Amino acid sequence: LANKRVSVTPLQLDMTDHSLIAELKKWEIET
Repeated sequence: LANKRVSVTPLQLDMTDHSLIAELKKWEIET
């Protein structure tokens, strides 16, 4: 369970960061 958590969490964080960065770039382009 611990190993599964360690492998899944970085992936989720990476996806979240990617989404936030994409939204920020989109917002910067629109303004």
